[in-house]
Amino acid sequence: MMMMALALAATGIQLAQPKGHPERWITDSDYPATAKSRGAVGQTRFRIAVSPEGKPVLCDIVASSGHSDLDQQTCALMMHRSEFSPAKTADGQPVYATFKSRAIWRLPSRPRPAVEQIADLALTVATLPKSVKNPANVLVALLVKADGTIAECKPSENPNDVETVARLGKVACQQAVALLKPPAMLNAQKEPILSVQGFMVSFSTAP
Repeated sequence: MMMMALALAATGIQLAQPKGHPERWITDSDYPATAKSRGAVGQTRFRIAVSPEGKPVLCDIVASSGHSDLDQQTCALMMHRSEFSPAKTADGQPVYATFKSRAIWRLPSRPRPAVEQIADLALTVATLPKSVKNPANVLVALLVKADGTIAECKPSENPNDVETVARLGKVACQQAVALLKPPAMLNAQKEPILSVQGFMVSFSTAP
C-alpha cells in the first residue's frame, strides 16, 4: 500500500483525458443542413466541464466559428458523446475539471479553414533552447482551489514533444502560477469547488 501511495504522489495532478475515439465525436453526417446549404465552414473552440465521474456537465463556446448553428451543434454533440477519464489530484482523488478543444467544420467543396494554436498565456522571450521549436507550447495542469487560487502546477507529458516539456515545463508552471487567474469551477449546486484545469503556455522569440 505504501508503494502505491508513493506512485500516485509521484504522478502528480492529472488532467481529464478523452476516452474512446474523440475523433468520432463529430462526423461528416453531423453537419447541420442549414450550414451545409450555406457552405459555412469554420473552427469552434469549446470548453467542457467534466465531473469526477468523467461525464460532461456543461459546454460553452470559447471562440465562435462565426456560425451559430455550427457552434450550437458542437456543444450538443459534446454533451451527448464525450466521455473522459476523470482528472485527479496528486493523491488520486477524482475532481471536477475542464477540457478544451476545437471542432473544425469543413466541406469537401470548400478550402480547409485555417487552424491556429491559441495559447492561454503567450510569452515573448529573448531566446529559446535550440532543441525546441519556435513557438514552443507547453500544456500545464493547474490544481485550482474553490477560492480560485492555484495550489499546484504540473507540466503535462507530450509524447510527441518530450524535449519541449523537459526544457520549458518548469518555467511554464512558474509563469502560469504567477500570471494566470483561473476561474473557480462550480458544481451542480453552483458552489465553488476544487478542480484541475489545463492551460496552454506558449513561448516565442520576438520577430
